[in-house]
Amino acid sequence: MDDKGSAGFTLVELLITLAIVAIVAEFALPAVSRFIDRARVGAAAEALLNELRQARHHALTRHRTVYFSVIPGSGRWCYGWGEHAGCDCRFPEGDRCNGDTPNDPPFHRRSSDDYPSVALRTARHPPVELRFRALRGTATAASFDLQGRHAARRVIVSPLGRVRSCDPEVDGDIPC
Repeated sequence: MDDKGSAGFTLVELLITLAIVAIVAEFALPAVSRFIDRARVGAAAEALLNELRQARHHALTRHRTVYFSVIPGSGRWCYGWGEHAGCDCRFPEGDRCNGDTPNDPPFHRRSSDDYPSVALRTARHPPVELRFRALRGTATAASFDLQGRHAARRVIVSPLGRVRSCDPEVDGDIPC
């Protein structure tokens, strides 16, 4: 029998392959990190947009003023909405913001726990409270900046109660 035709890799071939994989990974990991950061910031902005739109819709359909409170921050932040003024999204369920009767809707809360490494900032001093009025859905104008290490989104509430999102770092047709 001839042992010269045995299949396998030499140590040199394996080391060269590992070196190539390490070089490719060195270039790929920062790109993956930027992708994940953009996805987190985008998801946080989309969640904030949805909650603001839901609060406005609630004000219009239930004919009740809705209050949207925001506690901005770099590490820990939260926001929530309900039919009572002065609610703080940092407090646990079961406080006075959950409604007077069983038919009242609960206070909706969302926090930074769902979006690690995303900061929520605003030009106003915290706490920030917007009001969606029952008549025509008009609102307190405000803007919120969601920022990660490699991405940013701005959520804007107009005095008419319309909510939109934009990228403050990109020049486009619609200015932020």
